[in-house]
Amino acid sequence: MEAPATEGIEPEERYLLRIVRSVSHDLALECSGAKDNRPDYSGESDLNNATLFLGSGQNLLLRPSSAGTPEQSVVVKRGQAQGQSTFIIDGPLASGESLILQGPSGKGEHQLRASSRVTPFGIGSAICHDSWEVARDAAARRLLLRYTNENFGDRRWVAVPPREPDSGDDAWEVWWYEPLPFNAKDLPGAVAVDVELVPV
Repeated sequence: MEAPATEGIEPEERYLLRIVRSVSHDLALECSGAKDNRPDYSGESDLNNATLFLGSGQNLLLRPSSAGTPEQSVVVKRGQAQGQSTFIIDGPLASGESLILQGPSGKGEHQLRASSRVTPFGIGSAICHDSWEVARDAAARRLLLRYTNENFGDRRWVAVPPREPDSGDDAWEVWWYEPLPFNAKDLPGAVAVDVELVPV
């Protein structure tokens, strides 16, 4: 596949965020040990084409297509901050909030969220929000969401199933993740995906 190239987006264009399964990244997770002894989660095969929605705690979540009626999908557009590459939520649920990655410092894992705060809050917390990129996958004719940071290694998107599958909550989380020996067990059941931007 041709390497994705950076693609510019006009500030007023609006996009849904949709999940695409990533077979090549699944292999990388297996090689890292992050998928060892992972349970078989119901709905995993139905993640493809699921759109992201805003859950409690401002986390961006998805539900397998087999879960029934979907939640209201999040719509994003390019932010207009000078010298920054940001995305903001465009809709009634969290209008104007920034698309962020938040996670523990130095762990190689940041959760996709929406927030009006773009500075870290909480001990050991890191927030990234101003280096988003959109890459064009020419072979599949898709626009793919990426985050570039010189301190990030070989990161990829993963979808993580509910921690307690029997609780009745079937929503999956989305993380920007670098599989490393010390974090291989942090996101049990992680499935490699990509996040596609779909014009609306």
